[in-house]
Amino acid sequence: MNIRPLKGLTVPLALALGATGVLAQSTDESSSEDEVVLEKFEVTGSRLSAATVEGALPTVSFDAVEIAASGATNLQEYMRELPYSGGGGTIGSNYTNGGNGTTQIALRGIGGENTLVLVNGRRMTPSGTGSAVDLNAIPFAMVERIEILKSGGSVVYGTDAVAGVINVILKEDARGGSASVYYGNTTDTDVAKKTASFSVGGSGEDFRFFIGGSWDEQAGLYAPDREYAMGGGHSTYGNPGRFFFWADDMLAINAANGTTGVLDWTLKPGVTVASSLTDFQPWDNRAPEDGGSRFPFEDFTTMVNPNKRYNVYAKAFYDITDSIELSVEANYANTHSEFQLAPSPYSSFQGINLNNYWYNQLFGAAVATDPNDVPYNYYRFVDFGPRLNVVDRDVFRIVGALNGELTDTISFEASWLYSEETTSDKELNGVDQALLEGSYSGTNTPADYNYFTRSFILADSVGGGMIDPDAPYNPQSLIDTLKVDNTTAQSSKTQVFDLRLNSTELFELPAGSVEGVLGFEYRRQDVLSKPDAIKLSGSIGWNAADGITEGGRRVKGVFGETAIPIIDSLSATLAYRFEDYENEFEAKVGSAGLRWQAIEDELTIRANYSQGFVAPSLLDLYNPGFESFPEIIDPRFAASDPLRLYQISVSYIGSQFGGDPLLPEESDIYSIGATYSPKALPGLELTVDWAMIEQSNLIAYSVQGVVNAWVNDGGPSNPNAVYSDRIVLQADSSAPDGVTIDQLLGVGPRNVALQKTEYVDLEARYRWSNTGFGDFVSGVSVTRYLTQESTAAIGASSFSYLGIFDGDVVFPKWKGQVYTRWAHGPFGANLTANYMGSAIDDTGGKPEIEADWILNGQVSYRLRTSDQFETKLTVGATNILDNPPPTSPGAFSNNYSERSYSPLGRFLYVRLEQQF
Repeated sequence: MNIRPLKGLTVPLALALGATGVLAQSTDESSSEDEVVLEKFEVTGSRLSAATVEGALPTVSFDAVEIAASGATNLQEYMRELPYSGGGGTIGSNYTNGGNGTTQIALRGIGGENTLVLVNGRRMTPSGTGSAVDLNAIPFAMVERIEILKSGGSVVYGTDAVAGVINVILKEDARGGSASVYYGNTTDTDVAKKTASFSVGGSGEDFRFFIGGSWDEQAGLYAPDREYAMGGGHSTYGNPGRFFFWADDMLAINAANGTTGVLDWTLKPGVTVASSLTDFQPWDNRAPEDGGSRFPFEDFTTMVNPNKRYNVYAKAFYDITDSIELSVEANYANTHSEFQLAPSPYSSFQGINLNNYWYNQLFGAAVATDPNDVPYNYYRFVDFGPRLNVVDRDVFRIVGALNGELTDTISFEASWLYSEETTSDKELNGVDQALLEGSYSGTNTPADYNYFTRSFILADSVGGGMIDPDAPYNPQSLIDTLKVDNTTAQSSKTQVFDLRLNSTELFELPAGSVEGVLGFEYRRQDVLSKPDAIKLSGSIGWNAADGITEGGRRVKGVFGETAIPIIDSLSATLAYRFEDYENEFEAKVGSAGLRWQAIEDELTIRANYSQGFVAPSLLDLYNPGFESFPEIIDPRFAASDPLRLYQISVSYIGSQFGGDPLLPEESDIYSIGATYSPKALPGLELTVDWAMIEQSNLIAYSVQGVVNAWVNDGGPSNPNAVYSDRIVLQADSSAPDGVTIDQLLGVGPRNVALQKTEYVDLEARYRWSNTGFGDFVSGVSVTRYLTQESTAAIGASSFSYLGIFDGDVVFPKWKGQVYTRWAHGPFGANLTANYMGSAIDDTGGKPEIEADWILNGQVSYRLRTSDQFETKLTVGATNILDNPPPTSPGAFSNNYSERSYSPLGRFLYVRLEQQF
């Protein structure tokens, strides 16, 4: 399949004028000498020279001064607060239920696979088997600046660059060396962050080098440490268990308790071990804080994952001749992350073994004799302890490049990149269910595992849940026998070879020279995810693996870009890319732009149109099957019923093993904007951007779409309803039709979804210097989303998620940032306010997610004892007013949107930097 070639370049050129210019927000003084140096570099979003495309793209740049002023300690923290970032592709260390130790960022709320992250203008290998880059692998202490292309960049960079491009530029020059240490903590809980870094650089006659390293450590935060996180997370898988008794068993337990027809039961309060049928009471399918029987799993979960990371980075340059330079850069990162979840859930659809000793002790002669009427249970092995994930990840990246000038007007660059990530993901405190159900459940001796016990006590106070100090009732030797750990080993490797030729004078036009770039690229990516034998066997139940994920792809591409001066004040850019994905598809995309200097040195208007694409991830192609536990909204429930939102087990499978062949996702991106710097008010810059991204052929697994289609076709009342062969039901007397959905089987990816995103960016910055009171920089950056809508994969109409909270992500209509910075002699101060607008709570948990203001500030003092020796002390605080994140009982985890907010509260820090 071919992605359609660039169509009608003259149409968008005629219809739209504008895009924003570069808004370089820096507190450092600029000089004419600095500007000359800048023109030697590319601008993110183009391979043309900076002098040619300056201001031609909706690009924003943040330097090291601004990044340090934010108080952030890693890239994800910094990027999350920017108005144009957010959405489901945003993952930080506080993303605990479903995270894998990576941190990721996305632009425009449309998924991380649509945002391309570069380091020094080149790719990193995606993390695991997905498409997103782990930001932990980028040394935050070595960041020189961050450039963001706020529009599509697939024509220049290839796949993924639909929502935009984040280009992290690392330091490559140092005058001597530097070192820094940092410590920060909250004012009410020990969640300490500690960092240290160093760098050193030097040069000789024909070479220069830079070497840096950093260490970071983050302590964990647990849900019981934050009152707002408690009371919303609960599950039907509990301890004591939820037991379903049938036939003779049902009659016996109902007779013992004076009830009729009750099927599902649990232990009465205060009962540690059931010794008679009167120790049971009917299951109450409500939250524990409402007097119900559901299990409060948040008592065990982390809100911030304990983690450590080490980074080492080096770059060196060697002048082979006066016009040819060799450069080599290398980066190594090691990260360690830990997650804690509630004890292992368990559901025995084969039923409790009729020969289980403890079952026989309870029911005696009333034990059912029909194998179809054996009891089954939903249970958690609290006596095994919480589940733990320990993830260790190593990332290595090396780039060798040769660049130079062939003539006065023709330059070249050839490079080779190799990037590799290896991961060990250990899951601890699991249960060998095959062993449990085989040898330790049906011997009819006291050696059998006793399910009819309580290892968990729910205290009266919020967050007071605990493991019973008298537990486990089951002997530790049995627990040790049944407890099992498993490990999944993953690797991701990417190699890129590219060659670019640039001519600043292809030919002459009356308005000036035409510049052009021609590039060739070969890219190879390979992934492997190999669970160990115990996980592949399926005997650990939940989170078992169906097989080994292994696959790769080879991509060959050619790219061209040109800048054409039309008249003195008007120029155009055209670009085209062709890529051949071996044995998959071909991609043909193009772009066109206009730059009009409407008022010389004051008003610049731009227009851009580009096509983009996102290749299917290797996981989508080669996944042999994996299990996940998303929340669904069951449309059979009333809209006001909070029980309509619940978790189910879903098994996914890649397109190579079932389903339709996958094609790339496609997009059309339009942007119009202007930058105004009035001469009458020096230091003022105003920028406005409008953009629209229309996406089609989106790859979706559509869990909710399958559920909706099944319900619309009759659901449980129609045995032949669409997808009924994939849906496994469970009895639930509190649900419509007496059943809820327990499992969804064999959901594969398909190119069936659509999405449209439209927004306006507004930015203003004013700088005034030499006032007698110091230098000031103040600014505001706001994004207003106009349209965010999608069409689900299966039988759904268009759905607008503009201004809603979907249980996982907040999609505000407004997001913004206001800042002011001051410097006077050795003193400095910064104040920043981050704003997230309100949103309708679509989970039904509450009417609205409130708007959120977070105020951050810092002060600093520099002591300089010589030209090179300088000490700087910074003291600061984030979330000065100690505002908790807006909450909702319908949130997927911990009662708030983990992707949108931080749970830390007020956080104080101190940083000491030494230059030498």
